[in-house]
Amino acid sequence: MKLFGFHISRLENQDETPSLVPPNYNDSAVTFEASSGFISPFTSVMDMDSSIKEENQLIDKYRDLYKSVPEVSVTVDEICAEAIIVDDKSRPVVSINLDNVRMSDDIKEMISESFHKIMNKLNFQNSGFEIFRNWYIDGRIYFNVLIDQESPENGITELRYIDPRKIKKVREVIRDTSNEFGISTITDVKEYYIYTENPNSANNYNSNTGYTYGGYVPPNQNIPMTEDSIATSNSGIYDQSRNIILSHLYQTIRPANNLRMMEESMLIYRMTRAPERRVFYIDTGDIPRSKQEQYVQEIANKYRNKVVYDSHTGSVKNDKRYMSMTEDYFIPRPSGQSGTQIETLEGGQSVGETRDTEYFLNRLYDSMSVPKSRFSDQQSMFSSGVEITRDELRFSRFIARLRTRFSMLFEDLVGKELVLTQVMTIEEWEEIKINISFDYQEDNMFASALKTQNIATKINTVAMVDPYVGKYLSPSYVYKQVLDMTDEEIEIEQELIAQMDVQPTPPQQGVQESYSNEEILKMFDSVK
Repeated sequence: MKLFGFHISRLENQDETPSLVPPNYNDSAVTFEASSGFISPFTSVMDMDSSIKEENQLIDKYRDLYKSVPEVSVTVDEICAEAIIVDDKSRPVVSINLDNVRMSDDIKEMISESFHKIMNKLNFQNSGFEIFRNWYIDGRIYFNVLIDQESPENGITELRYIDPRKIKKVREVIRDTSNEFGISTITDVKEYYIYTENPNSANNYNSNTGYTYGGYVPPNQNIPMTEDSIATSNSGIYDQSRNIILSHLYQTIRPANNLRMMEESMLIYRMTRAPERRVFYIDTGDIPRSKQEQYVQEIANKYRNKVVYDSHTGSVKNDKRYMSMTEDYFIPRPSGQSGTQIETLEGGQSVGETRDTEYFLNRLYDSMSVPKSRFSDQQSMFSSGVEITRDELRFSRFIARLRTRFSMLFEDLVGKELVLTQVMTIEEWEEIKINISFDYQEDNMFASALKTQNIATKINTVAMVDPYVGKYLSPSYVYKQVLDMTDEEIEIEQELIAQMDVQPTPPQQGVQESYSNEEILKMFDSVK
């Protein structure tokens, strides 16, 4: 089977032990099994229609929530703006941290250059917000990695975004039953992607023949692509029962729909119940029942005064023949009861009540892990004199988790670039990438407030325990347990303190310097 794209070879592992179960991957790949040896044309046909259809429907729901619910769009933008900060354009939005990588400085420099190249290919300094937003809404992101087929050592030449509804990962598990015990063991696992230009069409793909149950698959319908030609990152939220990756907006679908339904029902209630209306009980006397309705209608037309303004023509016209939902009521009253009577029907008494919508709005914010104080008139950490709340601290940790998961895209791209340019092998990259981290530009105000609050807390604690130092507590205990300082930091601070103690105090202006007795005698003799 020839796959579109390129393949990075790995060192062969001759000691690989067969297994009874396939590897455990949380990537929503379509997994199907094929036996080694003779394979019939329809043995390894996989039906991807159900899983792809469900994932695509969920992605459409996520995007519809962002477009149609203002509260969701504002909250998503708040999350993305907190994760991707471009306050200072002279500083990179994301930088690579190689402090924990045990390699030579030359190799580290090559890794940094590869990372900068990837960031330029993504145009991340200008488009980072949109890329992160697409990843957050869809729950995944895909890029097609393009290289020069004749000179792959030049590395990645272009990165193209792929709509996640058009691509699906496939995992083919090869089993062998030719052992002496007749046990089906897994001998190989092949992974690749299937690109579909029209995601709404059938996706029954046969990896051996290219046929489906319904006939031949057109060449532009399902295109296999190698795993190495795709760079991806997902949300990490995996639904094992349905084998699909979920977005962070998945748990927002229900509260958003409840909020939208509550707002619409509240609007209908206010339109129908807010105005006061009159109820006319019309005395119909001895008029036959069949003609009572006609008589009441004549009375209603006589007393109805409905004048409307046509904004298109600028004219005023009479629309008595139409009855709106806020009109008065005319009810016939047969003879033998009270005469004609007019009563007032009160309007709705709770049209100004919004607690129901506020409840679902708070649930919406809770489902998206954003502090509600950011969207209300309450004082928040951005107001002067207010400390950082637990919600803000929880939100900062949530942003850190999002950044860590999103950074897997950078790991994937940088690893491909280093292997293509022959800086290192795949095995070497797999070994060192766990020690690589990515530093995002932080919000100056939040970072300063958090740092100031931590320092103030430590200083206050030191002031409380200072009377007990030397009696119940040692200085080393205060350094490590209260100030959270390492041995290296303690040594540096002690050296600085010692230098401050031995440094002579400079003479002040207007104050006579001190002299020794011999100098005073010499000065006195010279004066004589």
